[in-house]
Formats: sequence, C-alpha cells, structure tokens
Amino acid sequence: MTKYQIAIKRFLDEYAAIPASTPTVRYEVIADDKKSRYCLFRYGLREDSWTHLCIFHINIEAGKVVVHQNLTDLHIDEELEALGIPKSDVVASVEELVLTS
Repeated sequence: MTKYQIAIKRFLDEYAAIPASTPTVRYEVIADDKKSRYCLFRYGLREDSWTHLCIFHINIEAGKVVVHQNLTDLHIDEELEALGIPKSDVVASVEELVLTS
C-alpha cells in the first residue's frame, strides 16, 4: 500500500509542478494517507473568473488504485506503471472495481 501511495503522490506532484497557463492559477495536491485518498485541484483567477476544479481524484480501495476522475488526456495506468504500479491494479472507476471483484 505504501508503495502505491508514494507513486500516486509523485504522479500528482509532478503534474502539479507543470506551470499553469495563467500565473493566477495554481495547482494543489491533497493527500490523505490514512484513508488513501488523493486529489489534484486547479484553482485561481482565470480570464476574470474564479476556477476551482478537481483534475484528478484517485483512491486506493481493496488493494487497487481507483481513478474516480481524470480530466486530462493522460493514460493514468501507463503513468503509474512507470512509477511501479502494475496496470492490472489500476481501475477506472468503482463500478469496474466491483465488476472485477
């Protein structure tokens, strides 16, 4: 479990380090290791409007990495595989987790 937690946080931290297209927009990683819940938020002033959006929401459930939200074109399973998590342990949703259990 710790290996998965470290890999997910590294993935989110690396994504958060990419500069936003607007200097008034920031990325923030929220990590809860006790409950194995991880999110990346984008927030700030964008084109005179406030934006607050969850880009990624990833949990570890039943020994699997469950991707609840991915608002990018990245293939998270491939990104996490490069960080040591087998693709077979990455599922796209809770429904997929239930169907494979």
